[in-house]
Amino acid sequence: MLHKKMKKNTMKNMTTGLLITALAIGGSPLASLADSVDQTAMPYGEEIWESQMKFAHYGFFEGTIESIEPHHSIPDAKVIRIHGDGEAIADFVLTKDTVFADNVQIEIGKTITGWYDARKPMILIYPPQYNIELVTMPSEGTTQKVDYFDETLTSADGMLKLNLQQEGSLKLWDSQGKVYAESLSGKHLLVNYKISTRSIPAQTVPESIYVIEDQKWLTPAGEIPVLVNGSVVHAMSSFVKEDKTVMVPLRATAEALGYEVTWLEESQTVMVGKASLVIGKDAYAFARMAPQSLGAAPELREGRTFVPMEFFSKILPELTAEAKTETGTEQETTNENTAVKVSIQIKSNE
Repeated sequence: MLHKKMKKNTMKNMTTGLLITALAIGGSPLASLADSVDQTAMPYGEEIWESQMKFAHYGFFEGTIESIEPHHSIPDAKVIRIHGDGEAIADFVLTKDTVFADNVQIEIGKTITGWYDARKPMILIYPPQYNIELVTMPSEGTTQKVDYFDETLTSADGMLKLNLQQEGSLKLWDSQGKVYAESLSGKHLLVNYKISTRSIPAQTVPESIYVIEDQKWLTPAGEIPVLVNGSVVHAMSSFVKEDKTVMVPLRATAEALGYEVTWLEESQTVMVGKASLVIGKDAYAFARMAPQSLGAAPELREGRTFVPMEFFSKILPELTAEAKTETGTEQETTNENTAVKVSIQIKSNE
């Protein structure tokens, strides 16, 4: 056994010596590769860190709450013991300045994510202790990113870029259904997204954005947004036909209401719970009831199905739906000063 170890070390030393010799005489493949690269474009030494290395402003730790104790020296602060993956543990320090972006309930057994300023010095103790600035709840199928975003809406670590120009021009709507007129550049954002490009930086159309400086949730949506129970749905814009029929994106709206949506390619049929419709046919059915006409057939736009707004009030019996401008006028087209909003509510049991 000792002999095998010595032989292995001898071979390692010989290999190292050969590599050094090859580099010295310029005969290695690495040397020939370097000759073909513009050396003036390659920073050296400390310049690499300054020009190429980028770092996120926030780090995070995710896990389950094991204990909750008052902080020994900070008034009104708490120390939360978190059990992460495997044997990993950490202590979160939550103060009156900590932001709870998802209305998180701090209870033993709950799974949360704590975000801390990665640029600040940390106390070298075990378990590690993080001064948490933002608390969120992880959601299956959704990726979260918290960072500073520059004028191109690229994160500080250069890994994510927000694209609000896909699927038409998207606007940012707050939780009250009002347009967010400020710029996102130069702000710290919590971004929830599901799909991104395989590139660096990855590009995504976010599902929702939380502006940390403003403590405000925003939803990217089109010029004519859909509000489900008062909340804007992340979707392509609704549109108004020449006959004033308001056409609404079906899948995003139905799923926000809790319906399962199924697409049957061969028959061009869409199933929404017990309701069904066929692209191009003004005939909407629910369960075994006779199909109804709504005055406009379902349409496909960029691979997405749009239906008349009345589908959600006349075909799905437990819903109500209406279209209003900010001044309350029904079914008017958009212009610079007003925006139609499609409001869909689940009927009250009263």
